[in-house]
Amino acid sequence: MAQSGEYLAGPAKAPFYICHAIIRKAISLHAIKNLIGQSIGLGLSILPNSFFKPFIRKIPLSIGKNIRINPIVETDFMATRFQLYTNNDIVAKSLYWGVNEGLEPETFKVLKDLLPYCKVMTDIGANIGLYAIFMAKNQPQSEIFAFEPVEVIFNRLQRNIALNGLPQVHCIHKAVSNVAGHLQLRMPKGGDIPSDASLIKDFHYKDDECILETIESVTLDSFVKENGINKIDLIKIDVETAEPLVFKGASEILKSHRPFIISEVLKNCVETELIPIFKENDYLNYWISKSGLVFQDHRIDADPTYACRDFLFVPSEKVSCIGLTT
Repeated sequence: MAQSGEYLAGPAKAPFYICHAIIRKAISLHAIKNLIGQSIGLGLSILPNSFFKPFIRKIPLSIGKNIRINPIVETDFMATRFQLYTNNDIVAKSLYWGVNEGLEPETFKVLKDLLPYCKVMTDIGANIGLYAIFMAKNQPQSEIFAFEPVEVIFNRLQRNIALNGLPQVHCIHKAVSNVAGHLQLRMPKGGDIPSDASLIKDFHYKDDECILETIESVTLDSFVKENGINKIDLIKIDVETAEPLVFKGASEILKSHRPFIISEVLKNCVETELIPIFKENDYLNYWISKSGLVFQDHRIDADPTYACRDFLFVPSEKVSCIGLTT
């Protein structure tokens, strides 16, 4: 029998040694990634960040997220100057390094062209506030309702709106759906910022892979009525495949307010539910590609590569008003 403090031997103990080796390797890799990230962070305090920018695209996210940068990022993203708290947030870090490809610049361009026609807007699934801030900065006379149900993200949203001094942006800690009441939000276990939280069962995670949190929800129709809002001009929405629920709860708005809609559409997830909603309400569909808007009539052919996930939905009577073609 092995003595106290000795390693046990024999085939039966092989799994123990394997697990031990895996854990040691994982700890070692984590330490190395932290060390590299901290070393670059130290370099940033000595050298200008322009020195590192040529190399930043080559740095894996697993290392990049450990790079410490200034607590506040100031950016001129899409010719719009604003600030964000970093808080180890990948969006803020991307803006800091000028790596904009994953931040949907093609969607922001379309949005900017629509803003002269929009005074009252919603940002549903507002995250840390990038879209809401962009709207407010480019349309100072607007009023924006930014909905974010995840508490840790909502707190960051509020701080970023306050940082930029935007009283016209109203932050609302609620989900938007087809139900006014309470719903269960599914969030992945672990991680600082659960940006892919969803109301939809099995969207990304099975029950044993997520945390269930009961949250307050509203319908857009009820929210508009209760707050005396006469007209919604634009709806921006990204709610991880819960978009059909939101539009079902906004049926009166689609019929009477006739807003422009910019919505994420993930391939093979929600197309079949969205097509009849927009067809019944006489909306025309445009895919927002990297080269511009692609007219799809009443079809919705989402991008199978997920590189360009957003669509613009336009009331048919407004197409010519904003210079679009069919």
